[in-house]
Amino acid sequence: MSHGPCNVLIVDDEPLVRLGTAAMFSDAGYRVLEAANAADAIDVLQHHSEIQLLLTDIDMPGSMDGLTLARFVRDRYSSIRIIVASGKAQIGDLNLPLGSLFIAKPYLEETILAAAAAPSENDGDGDRLAVRTVSDWVAAPSLRRATRAT
Repeated sequence: MSHGPCNVLIVDDEPLVRLGTAAMFSDAGYRVLEAANAADAIDVLQHHSEIQLLLTDIDMPGSMDGLTLARFVRDRYSSIRIIVASGKAQIGDLNLPLGSLFIAKPYLEETILAAAAAPSENDGDGDRLAVRTVSDWVAAPSLRRATRAT
């Protein structure tokens, strides 16, 4: 899969955050779908097999939060790249699905777009990348090999 613009599903219960993030991606050439919660996101995923990237907030109302949604997507749609965002949680407190990226809110446009362009869990040589933060990936891409799961 290329790492350029693709189909992205943005999941956030805050309408202004979701709309602003959607505009960032759309302006960068991505095709954007949106959902306000995990249940809506699952419905979108079931009807849009072309989705290649999921960006989800963690704290959302409903029966499933964003972290649970990320695990659901990893289990059922393994080819979808996943970015998990939060303004409250810290990466050390989370058990993210393998290959996911974490980004703290608020995020800058260049940071979120760099995260979207980050390599997927399979970087081409068959090894799976361990969970890492976007800031680590952006600041030190050479760490990609050093952060592999064992």
